Amino acid sequence: MKKRTIIILAVIVALGAIGGGWYHHNYSTIPYYGRVGNLERTEKSPKGNPDVHYYLIKAYNKDGQSKTLEVGAMAGKYFTKGHYIKIGYSRAKNVVNYEGIPYSEVPKNIQPKLADNQ
Repeated sequence: MKKRTIIILAVIVALGAIGGGWYHHNYSTIPYYGRVGNLERTEKSPKGNPDVHYYLIKAYNKDGQSKTLEVGAMAGKYFTKGHYIKIGYSRAKNVVNYEGIPYSEVPKNIQPKLADNQ
């Protein structure tokens, strides 16, 4: 191969690696654990669609770092106050998904923080 072809291939590989790292950093989902509190606000949807109910939840990642996340309960449903929730968070899209979980699935280092967080 020519020297020029090798340089072009090296540049393409480097750009691919940089782009992949950027994508992973911004779009990977980070799990946060929280406890449902009070209803923050309700957003009316256009006719025929259910309303969206928003909750501000103080959540913690596996390292114990906190973040207040706004989670919208879809399909007109309400969250039950005091229940535990696992929230998928992405730097680019914020809250991506959520699911209710039992207390036993909350990491041990976060459990005391959520017990105080009501």
